[in-house]
Amino acid sequence: GELKGSTDKVGPLVADFMPSFEETIHKTNFSSENLDFNIEKLPEVQIQIEKLSKTCLVGKMLQKRVDSKAIKARILAEWIFIRGKLSFVELDNEWVLLSFSNPRDRDQAWFERPLHVQGDLFVLHPWRPHFDPFLETIKWVDVWIRIPRFPLELNFDEPIRRLLRLNHIG
Repeated sequence: GELKGSTDKVGPLVADFMPSFEETIHKTNFSSENLDFNIEKLPEVQIQIEKLSKTCLVGKMLQKRVDSKAIKARILAEWIFIRGKLSFVELDNEWVLLSFSNPRDRDQAWFERPLHVQGDLFVLHPWRPHFDPFLETIKWVDVWIRIPRFPLELNFDEPIRRLLRLNHIG
């Protein structure tokens, strides 16, 4: 048999009670210009940002593609000063997050640069909020220059700046 009669005798459909997608968006006003809520202002998020800023570096090979195991092995062999725990997190686009349990270890690693792995420079930068490995590019590289027997009397800012400018460095 056929079912005779109309749907209004059965009762209204559930969809009749549900607002449309457009009505929902209009009522909730999800546009970024109208949002008063900023998740980064939450105290827990601020604490996490501060912690990551003090304990993390991000790094990437400058030119060559090198296996992350080789990078980790080189770092562990080179940074014998590490007293706490060091965690390696492989990020996308060949970036590595180095997370130090001890902020002093992070600072010393930052100042112990440069670090070479398989003949290429492993570039380190401090971690910062909103770090996106797909958008991040290496814009600058700190370079250490060793000048053997450099006269002590010239070892202050102005003579060094002048020497670098004369040689078109920096």
